[in-house]
Amino acid sequence: MIQLSLDEELSQMLYAEELAKETASQEHEKYNLEKALELQRKVWDQVHTFVPKDSKIKSEVMKRYRFHLQQESSKKQKLDQQTNEEEEEVKAQVDNDQEVEEMKLYMRIVPDEDIA
Repeated sequence: MIQLSLDEELSQMLYAEELAKETASQEHEKYNLEKALELQRKVWDQVHTFVPKDSKIKSEVMKRYRFHLQQESSKKQKLDQQTNEEEEEVKAQVDNDQEVEEMKLYMRIVPDEDIA
């Protein structure tokens, strides 16, 4: 009886160990496949973006690339400008709120009894 339960326990431990090894093996294989696909994409991109030197195509590609960079730069500048304007509006609103509160304090009517 004791031997049977020890055998079952050993069997479960071995099964768990085998399962862990199999899982690790599958994860390693998945990682290798992902790396291979990543390298394949890089090579594919390099092949399809290859432009021979001194070609008209290269100059056109460079023009488009510069235009794209300029567009990205102008988008970033616009976003920065909008962010700055929004920050200034928030600051102005806070200042205005503070001024209103301050004016309310000054405008508060003080009864004659409190003065004397």
